[in-house]
Amino acid sequence: MIFKVFFFSRYGGWQHSRFDTKAMLQQRLINGEIDEAEYERLKGILNRKGW
Repeated sequence: MIFKVFFFSRYGGWQHSRFDTKAMLQQRLINGEIDEAEYERLKGILNRKGW
């Protein structure tokens, strides 16, 4: 919830937050913070929630 509020207020709308959330997820994969399985799991959650 805090995550959503932060991006909504920072970027002024949900459209930007959708992009930024997916970009952040991709960056975490690239940085090795999460593995591919976790990336796919989280991406699926975001897609189901309409992000």
